[in-house]
Amino acid sequence: MLQGRYEHKGMAYVIKEMTGGPGYLVLGSPKGHLKQLGREYPSLKAADAAARRAIDQMLAEDQ
Repeated sequence: MLQGRYEHKGMAYVIKEMTGGPGYLVLGSPKGHLKQLGREYPSLKAADAAARRAIDQMLAEDQ
């Protein structure tokens, strides 16, 4: 089940609840910048934080 579309520093990402169990996946940016984060996260908050960290890291590497 889709939890929603979020944005951080101009990049969008989607968080999806795992079917059949507690856990969330971060699905990449519609703009194609954020790679899918392959592991599952135990909470919506953890998934959101991981997506934000990935965006911050990617932006730092681009500079």
